[in-house]
Amino acid sequence: MRSPTAMAEERFTRLTVLVGSRLKACGPGCVNATGAWQSWRDGRNHVSSPRIVSREASHVLKIGQEAPSFEVVASNGRTIKLADYRGQKNVVLFFYPKDFTRVCTAEVCGFRDMYEDLVGKDTEVIGVSLDSDASHEKFASKHSVPYPLVADKELAKKYEAVGRLGGVLGIAKRVTYLIDKSGKIAGVFDGTFDENPHLGGVRDAVAKIAAAAP
Repeated sequence: MRSPTAMAEERFTRLTVLVGSRLKACGPGCVNATGAWQSWRDGRNHVSSPRIVSREASHVLKIGQEAPSFEVVASNGRTIKLADYRGQKNVVLFFYPKDFTRVCTAEVCGFRDMYEDLVGKDTEVIGVSLDSDASHEKFASKHSVPYPLVADKELAKKYEAVGRLGGVLGIAKRVTYLIDKSGKIAGVFDGTFDENPHLGGVRDAVAKIAAAAP
């Protein structure tokens, strides 16, 4: 029978291959993130417990929960307060890992393409990652993004969008929240490697809210 240490090493090796391959697959923007992962991996000789190297569970805020308040400045200089939307608009607050990467670009452009329809249903969109304001401005300009992009790690932490691995790599988790006009979380869409559940989930949820409105 293999020892617990040997089994832990095997699981860690599998996790290393999985995360490393997926970071490389997401495009040139993840090169630095891949290097950070490798540095973390190479320095983890102190890890001895198998639980430390297991896959991290997904933790997000829950439907029906009061959305954490925030006041942030978008990359275009606009100040955004969640309180300003209360009673006026729903808010799609989506967190994504990295500007200019494949899935993130598809997600940001997907929200761009449905933005006019969302606005027509009293809904604003705000995108958040841990990139710089300069990166956001280039990204928004290249893809004609009509809604604000925010670079704010504290906001990501408030919304459970920074996991342990993401904190090491300097990237947010991909998680989308739909906040209704009362300030409550009305929808949560979680999943890292596919933008479609986020886009389709928001479209359907906003449509239901609009249909139920008096």
